[in-house]
Amino acid sequence: DLGELLSIFIINRYSKFSVGQLINRNSAYDQSVVTSGKEALAHIVKLMVFETLPLLLQIVCIIVSLLFIATSLGLVIFFSALLFLFLVVAMDHFLKEGAEVNSTLRHARNKNFTEIIRNMKLITTNNRIDKSLDDYRECNLKFKTHSKKYWTKFINWSTMRDLTLGAILVSIFVIGIFYTDYSISAKITAFILAERVLRGMRRLNDYYKDM
Repeated sequence: DLGELLSIFIINRYSKFSVGQLINRNSAYDQSVVTSGKEALAHIVKLMVFETLPLLLQIVCIIVSLLFIATSLGLVIFFSALLFLFLVVAMDHFLKEGAEVNSTLRHARNKNFTEIIRNMKLITTNNRIDKSLDDYRECNLKFKTHSKKYWTKFINWSTMRDLTLGAILVSIFVIGIFYTDYSISAKITAFILAERVLRGMRRLNDYYKDM
C-alpha cells in the first residue's frame, strides 16, 4: 500500500532527528508540509503508472506508425514533439522558482492558521485575537499577491504553448496537402494520427504540470 509506505518512510525520517532538533522544529509547519508532500507524492505515482506511461507509449507507437505511412509527416510530428518537449522544459525552468516561493508562502499561511486555531485559548485569554487576525491577513496577502503574479506568467507560457501546437497542426496540413504525393487515404490516416499525437502531447503537458 503506497500510503502505508509513505507514512513509514516519513516516520523513519523523523526518527533520525535529535531531541533538540525535534523541540526546535515547528510542528504546525511540518504537518502542513508533510501532509501536502505525502498527498502530492501519492498523486504523482498514480499519475505516472496509470496515465503518463501508457500515453507516452501510445505517442511513440503512433509516431513510428506515421514514419511508415507518411515519412515526411512523421518527421514533422517527431521534430514537433521535440519542440514541444523543449517548451515544456523551458516553461518548467522559467516558472520553477516562482512555484517554490508560492509553495513556501502557502505553507506559511497554513502554518499561521493552524497555530491560531491550536492556540485559540491562549490568544483569547490574552486578548490577542485582533493581532492574530492581522498576522493571518498579512500572510494571506503575501501569498495572494505572489500567486497572482505566478499564475499570470503560467497563463502566458501556456498560451504560447497552445499557439505553438496550433501552428504545428496547420503546418502538418499544409505539408500534407501541398508538398507530398501520398494517396488521399494515407493523408487522412496521417492527419488523424497526427491529431492524436498533438492531443496526447497536450495531455502529457497537463500531467507534467500536475507532477
